Amino acid sequence: MAKSKTLTFVTELPLIVDSLQEKQLLSRFQAARQLYNACLNSGMARMNLVRNCEAYQLAKQIDRQSKKARLATPSPPQGELIDIPIMTFKLMQQ
Repeated sequence: MAKSKTLTFVTELPLIVDSLQEKQLLSRFQAARQLYNACLNSGMARMNLVRNCEAYQLAKQIDRQSKKARLATPSPPQGELIDIPIMTFKLMQQ
């Protein structure tokens, strides 16, 4: 990440919580961390599928000028886009 050009100050204040509140906060942070990692893992898996896709490899080989020329001419739709739920996507990988 690029260094900010404006001055930035961060102040950390300790929370004063009892043991029940601390337990709740820790469990919520843990759940949020697990959800974040699951989403990140899913995104990385999809990225790898795209990178390994033959159509993507062919598209990468096309030089930029011919790509711009092809995009300038309208083409008929190739088919409908479909929404694949994440669970279906996960099952397809297994």
